[in-house]
Amino acid sequence: MRDWLGRIFTRDNAALVLVIVCATIVLLLQVVFRADWNLDAWVVLFLDILAIGLLSQRVFFLDRIERSVATIRAGWPLSDIEAFHSSRESLPSIPERLRQATQEVFVVGMSLATLVTVNIGQLASKAEKGCQVRLLMMSPILEDGSPNPLVAALQDYHGLAGLDKTIRANIEQVIARQNALSGRVRENLQLRVYFALPNLSVFFVDAALARGRAVVELLPYHFDPSARPSFELSPSRSEKLFPRLYRTYQKMWDAGKTWPPTELELTFLGKRDDQVGPGPSQLGPDGQPDAVFLFKVGPWRHGRVIGQIDLFRVDEEGNRLGQHWTSSPHDRVWQMGTAPIRGGKWEDVLSVPWQAGIRRQEELQFLLYASDMVPPIGWFAEGQWYEVQVHHNAGACTARACVQGS
Repeated sequence: MRDWLGRIFTRDNAALVLVIVCATIVLLLQVVFRADWNLDAWVVLFLDILAIGLLSQRVFFLDRIERSVATIRAGWPLSDIEAFHSSRESLPSIPERLRQATQEVFVVGMSLATLVTVNIGQLASKAEKGCQVRLLMMSPILEDGSPNPLVAALQDYHGLAGLDKTIRANIEQVIARQNALSGRVRENLQLRVYFALPNLSVFFVDAALARGRAVVELLPYHFDPSARPSFELSPSRSEKLFPRLYRTYQKMWDAGKTWPPTELELTFLGKRDDQVGPGPSQLGPDGQPDAVFLFKVGPWRHGRVIGQIDLFRVDEEGNRLGQHWTSSPHDRVWQMGTAPIRGGKWEDVLSVPWQAGIRRQEELQFLLYASDMVPPIGWFAEGQWYEVQVHHNAGACTARACVQGS
């Protein structure tokens, strides 16, 4: 009913409505106060009928036009699109999109430069309020630590100078904001990286809800980021494309890697075997049990030569503390014992200097021995964090572990 009233009482119909109201009033006065119908009364009656017919034609004709347009759009290839934007100027701003989010923000892109550098605070605020924020961006390195060649190719393709540095800076900024969050809230802000070639940037807001939205941005050749075209989708209008797009990028998220994407795993095994002592270059027993870690490396896409492994004690934010054990020759920090495990067999603790080759798609394991008998006693206690860094001929990569028992 309200829809029809809205169609009748419009500015375009104001003159007709006024004529109908006035004519109706004149006819009522004629019926009430005069018994006979003269020529003037008949003229008013026909004028009223004519105005009512003209108004009805307008309203019903407009309805038929809208139905015809809807029928045409149903067969239009772009019927799923809620809105098209030739550039970012007409696109809803990122803060506006984030304000609408209550359950989930899921963004996939190359470097997410604007989102991270300008809106990281709003993303963290959403995470603190219980909204699940997931960011998926391109990795500047491969799983073996070598540079990702696709990043350099995209840098030339899009004319984006320093794309590698931009991605790394944005990743570090997200990680720093993650570390600033407390406890369980930290899990609401997640970052992963992928290694494929991107051709779209996708921004999902509350995709599981009927009022959800998706902004899909195209990545044409040598387009300035602010000039890239994009379009909006909604679950109500795009019943097939929207969920299919979301499922596809969900699979991409599942296949993504945490940063750094290297295949490393560090596990604390407890205090047991005695292999090293409490001082620089002391690779030998000292009569006290060492802290022992199992360190898994690989499989990597390319063969690498490992030349040094370092172990650090870190705080919950990943900041390195003063405790440092290393496998390399030194005279300042503490010696760390390293024993390779190949084919299920433990080899002897390596003497320095040493190198360990790992073949393509091979997995190599080490037992790491670190002395705990230096003041203050109490390292390697439950709840403490440790980080291992492996140096190889293509760079360095790290992994962290929390001690679950002493």
